[in-house]
Amino acid sequence: MAFTVNARLVRGMDYYNRTVFEWVTDRIGAQSTIAGGGRYDGLFAMLGGKPTPACGFAVGMERIILALQAFGQGAAQAPDAFVVHAGEAASRQAWRLGEDLRDAGLSCLLGAGGSFKSQMKKADASGARFAIILGDDEIAAGKLTLKALRGDGAQSLVTPEEALSRLRPALPEPPSHFPFAGTTPMAGSYDFEEQERIAAIQNWWEDNAKFVYAAVAAFVLSLAGWRGWQYWSAVQTEEAAAMAAGLSQARGDAKKTGDIAQALIDKHPRTFFASESALVSAQASFEAGDLAGAQSRLEWVMANGRDEHRGIARVRLAAVLLDLKKHAEALKVLEGNQDEAWVAMAADLKGDVLFAQGRIDEARAAYKLAIDKSGPGSPLRNITELKLGALGARREAGVADLLAAAALGRSPAAASSAGPTRSPCRSPRSARPSPPRWRGAPPWARRASTSSRRRSTATASSPPPPTAR
Repeated sequence: MAFTVNARLVRGMDYYNRTVFEWVTDRIGAQSTIAGGGRYDGLFAMLGGKPTPACGFAVGMERIILALQAFGQGAAQAPDAFVVHAGEAASRQAWRLGEDLRDAGLSCLLGAGGSFKSQMKKADASGARFAIILGDDEIAAGKLTLKALRGDGAQSLVTPEEALSRLRPALPEPPSHFPFAGTTPMAGSYDFEEQERIAAIQNWWEDNAKFVYAAVAAFVLSLAGWRGWQYWSAVQTEEAAAMAAGLSQARGDAKKTGDIAQALIDKHPRTFFASESALVSAQASFEAGDLAGAQSRLEWVMANGRDEHRGIARVRLAAVLLDLKKHAEALKVLEGNQDEAWVAMAADLKGDVLFAQGRIDEARAAYKLAIDKSGPGSPLRNITELKLGALGARREAGVADLLAAAALGRSPAAASSAGPTRSPCRSPRSARPSPPRWRGAPPWARRASTSSRRRSTATASSPPPPTAR
């Protein structure tokens, strides 16, 4: 049926919603509307009933007559069939059957309810050629009873396809949605409420299909992007691991480790291996006496490295700055520590820096904090306690005497009587022995270890120095 969408169409009732419509013709003059109606989903609720979606229309009988006359139509012919039904299931199927008969080009009337006898009287009075009877037995069997109202009055139980061929012999293959066609009994039958729900779903889909498609497309693209990023990250990690494999052979060679670390920093700066190689390169530079190179690598780890490497990089950088006598910078680096795992070691190193500046009371407070934050039996706790005790016994002791006394377990006075000792981080490079291995040992252990080695050559009665680990 042809139709025209008119956004300005208005019906006189306030309860209409969503859609209104009119059937019009140009054959009957100014009063051209034959029927009109629309949806009124909220009408039942307005009247106090349960919210029920609904639609309807009104027809002007006089205008239908005028239209029939205008189109040269006479009185309606007798229907081809009259559908008689009883029972709830049969009534639902009768409505569907009537629609399918009309779709097939046949005319039919449906009984308005009541007993079989009263409906059969109405069927006979309608002039219909056949009566189609639907009851509980027919519904259960998936068939219908076809009775001839004219002629011999024969009655038989037939399938819907057989009934259709008798009603209209020349009719082609019945439509696939004809009742019971290719289905089990009652399959494909929907009552009014079910049809309303289906219509609501269809309307929702028409209104929101583009948004659903957009959401699905966005999800697919996001998933593809995530998968692509994961693949790219895996490739980058594999390449970085292959480049970092040479660190074990180059360990101790400042130039080789520096070249490997720089290549990883340039190509794969966000990987674990870049941070790890920068720490190894800093260690090699420190052992080679290149404190500036070690400082540069450690600063990169703090700024760009992985979180698990920043704590040790911070402590090592502060130790290097202390050796370079950049006390203010060392304190600034240590003040930025937020990692609870490194609080004790950072506090101990802060005490060393403050002592080197002559700020004895602040150094003592830092040592106490290191003791409080380190666990019982910790090597750091034991040596920090020795340094704190030595600091209280002799405030005028130099930093080298203090560190040496703490490393050897003696008082500062005993350390001073053994002769002047220079701190390894203050002595000229030409006078230093080979620096100790740097494997994550705390700064006090590195300095104390070197100082104790020197003292052991001058004092035969001194106990052996602890080994830096």
